[in-house]
Amino acid sequence: MLDTVRPWDELNSDERRLFIRMAEVFAGYVSYSDDQLGRVLDFLESAGELDNTIIVAVSDNGASGEGGPSGTFNEWRFFNGLPTPAELSLEHIDELGGPTSYNHYNTGWAWAFDTPFPYWKRWAGYEGGVADMCLGAWPAGIDARGEVRQQYVHAVDVVPTLYDLLGVEPPEVLKGYPQNPIEFAANSRNADPAMPGAAATLTLYMDDQEIGSDDIVTQPGYFCVVGDGICVGRDDASPVTPGYEGPFPFAGGTIDKVVVDVSGERYVDNEAQVRGWFMID
Repeated sequence: MLDTVRPWDELNSDERRLFIRMAEVFAGYVSYSDDQLGRVLDFLESAGELDNTIIVAVSDNGASGEGGPSGTFNEWRFFNGLPTPAELSLEHIDELGGPTSYNHYNTGWAWAFDTPFPYWKRWAGYEGGVADMCLGAWPAGIDARGEVRQQYVHAVDVVPTLYDLLGVEPPEVLKGYPQNPIEFAANSRNADPAMPGAAATLTLYMDDQEIGSDDIVTQPGYFCVVGDGICVGRDDASPVTPGYEGPFPFAGGTIDKVVVDVSGERYVDNEAQVRGWFMID
């Protein structure tokens, strides 16, 4: 995947003009969003409610790689398996950022925008596009002022954290409908600063069959061996066939990393599919 970042000195003048415009469009979007958030904060301050308002700012993800090495004026081309050559996007350069486009910058910008983490969301590998900042403020209710926390949190942490702060106990039944339990409750957070994250039990599954489990500090959830790789959490993608037999039994202990061998006749089609994704991107 590293070769999908095109070096600047290998771009022709039209490609450079296109990529510069893509960065300008993104900068404009960020500036506009910042301005609109500022309007909300200015109103709260003028109303005397800023200090007593809980503010949480978090993004869906960081920079992503759907634009491919040349970016795209319409991200739906990516979703439909169609590459977008720079020449095609150049025909729409004046539409980028407007209502007739669904543009996405190229992977070179994605890597740069995810600094200091390498790579990007989708094929992250090194937290680029995945490890985003979460900003929180409540001057009237929280003593902390400007401190940086290194623990990992997740979007699902926001609701249970707010419940804890406000002393709210969510109902088990609402309008006659039983409610799912709140996932990743805030009290699972690990207190050891040398081990940021949540203390939980990680369980390794092969489809619905439990292979083994161990206590670790991480984002808790199902640890799935899936057709496209390893997944922790709810997005378990396409499970590997139940007929797959791992070469070694899971015996517990410390998990340094997990490598899934998808070589051999059984996985020929899957390997071809992954190669196709790389070619598209």
